[in-house]
Amino acid sequence: MSEDIFSERGESGLEKGNRLSFGEIQRVVKGEFALRHVSGKQKVEREAREGFMGDGLSLADVSGFSLDPLFWFKVRAGILNEEERQDLGQKYGEALRAFLKKSIGLDVFGGENFAGFILFEGGDFSYDKDEFGGLGKCGRRRVEVEKILWSGGVEIASCDLEDAGKCRALVEKELGKAKKEVLGGIRSVI
Repeated sequence: MSEDIFSERGESGLEKGNRLSFGEIQRVVKGEFALRHVSGKQKVEREAREGFMGDGLSLADVSGFSLDPLFWFKVRAGILNEEERQDLGQKYGEALRAFLKKSIGLDVFGGENFAGFILFEGGDFSYDKDEFGGLGKCGRRRVEVEKILWSGGVEIASCDLEDAGKCRALVEKELGKAKKEVLGGIRSVI
């Protein structure tokens, strides 16, 4: 059974293909993937072409979703029961959505017109798991171009910063585009 990785509790009617199954989450964990937010189209293109020194959201370290110290191992081994799988899918989706929403918000309120993302290998362990609900930043490091798996992003409409309410609404609107782009990038490498 697929769990929508981006929905909030109670959300329904999502497009087919906007979901990651437990098996897909498992492949992301085993691949030790991380997702980096980059503001500006030229910067994301440069970092994807040359590598970078920076951090990203660890998509691999799922230990923040459970009090069970063996949880990460159980995910990698595929020995979670159906309830645990559904719970992981829900929490994973909420955490990734929180990261994307914060990233888009930084760009909208920062006056950027492009929210970029880079998917890379090497995000095995993380810190600060509270900010993104179980997923955490994987720490600043040098990421060589060979470790970069995918890059992409979305154009963002401009926003009059005098109207914070409209800017927040714009973040929600742009979030939908970013979710589809990032999910497509993840799927293209797993």
